Amino acid sequence: MICRLNQEEFDRALTLPGDQRYRYFVSKVLDFEEVWTLKGPDGFVLFATDEDGRCRCLPFWPHPDHAAALAVDMWGDCEPERIDLKSFQANWLPGMKRDHLKVAVFPTLLGTSIILEPETLMEDLS
Repeated sequence: MICRLNQEEFDRALTLPGDQRYRYFVSKVLDFEEVWTLKGPDGFVLFATDEDGRCRCLPFWPHPDHAAALAVDMWGDCEPERIDLKSFQANWLPGMKRDHLKVAVFPTLLGTSIILEPETLMEDLS
């Protein structure tokens, strides 16, 4: 059973400056040993941060409520998908590095997120 965030914590996390939102993400992921992404009928969401599509990112959130908040517009048919921390560290991050994908930590409706290399997040979660 997944506990829903109260509105105050949900809102507070979204308004944190980028560096603090990143620390919040790492802390919650380590506490609950899981990360969340969005998955739709065609698979996991992926987006580009540049016009030519060379900087491709997979988004991750610390809680399904934050992920669900972005399941709108082009991601409207997506649902939060849980990834346990061990699998994230052993499979996802190395696979993202191999595939030249970046990590988008905690994207918000305002279009902000922390973009980093998978190995950076791996180090911070160790």
